[in-house]
This record gives sequence, structure tokens and C-alpha cells, in this order.
Amino acid sequence: MPLELRRRKLAAQYCLKVSADTSNPAVDCIFNKRFTTFFHRYPSQIRPLGFHVSSDWRAIHFAQKDILPVVTPSHPPWLYSKPVLDLSLNKHAKSDTSPEIFQSNFMAVCDELSDYHHIYTDGSKMNNSVAAAAVSREEVKSLRIPDKASIFTTELVAINLALDVVWH
Repeated sequence: MPLELRRRKLAAQYCLKVSADTSNPAVDCIFNKRFTTFFHRYPSQIRPLGFHVSSDWRAIHFAQKDILPVVTPSHPPWLYSKPVLDLSLNKHAKSDTSPEIFQSNFMAVCDELSDYHHIYTDGSKMNNSVAAAAVSREEVKSLRIPDKASIFTTELVAINLALDVVWH
């Protein structure tokens, strides 16, 4: 990779990482708009990194608001008990199995797990709109996420919402 492209790539990665944590003091230094007029008046001055990266981001129609914030959990994950997962519904291929069989198997699983707390998750991408949700008996959490998110990211966000239901 040519050196100039490598520098631009590393700068973009750094800016993404920094801007995902809004408590990072470097965010204000890199992305503050008040510097714009100063650097237009003094073009010989070295511009902040955000100026260099913003032109690349505009070229790919990427906005800083599309960056999901990094959230640090309040409790260390190693203190949680291991969740119980039942993946028995995966033994049938969706294309070869009738919905009635899935429904029957699902009801059998629900009967076996009646003493457990049920949380259902879903991530969905439709007409350039992306959202995730987690539903339990007591609570419904949903979140609209950036349109550029993949379906895999959306499903992970839904699982994260389910963990929020468990923790709170």
C-alpha cells in the first residue's frame, strides 16, 4: 500500500476510535468546528487531524454521527454467571421446515424453560432503516442504529440490548 494511503487509513481509524468515546479529551481537539475559520485565515498553519479525515469521510458519505459510542459496562463481565443457551431450534433448516414444526418445537422449548427469564432479540434492516430490539416480559428496548450498519452488527446490538435488560 502506498505510504500516503496508509497514512490516510491510519488517520481515519484513529479518528473513528477517538470519536467513539465522547469522554476522550482528544475529540474536541480533533473535531472542533471553531478551528475552521482560524485555518481558513491562516492556510500555512498545520491543520488538525479532523480536517484531513473529514474530506475522506465526505467522499464516502460518512458522518461522525454514524459512529456508535463505546459504552464501558458498569460491572466486570467475568463476575456474571454463564448464560444458558438453547440452540435446539437450529437443527432444522429454515428452507426445509414448515413454520408449524418450528412453532411446535419452540413451544416445547418454552415449556422446558418456564422457570427462566425469556428475552427475545431481533435486528432488522429494511428500506435503508436499521434497528434492533430486545423484548422481555417486563421491558421492551429498541434502538435505531446508523443505516450503514450491517445485519450482523444489528443482531449484536439487539443482544447488547438484552444484556441491558438483564443488568438493570
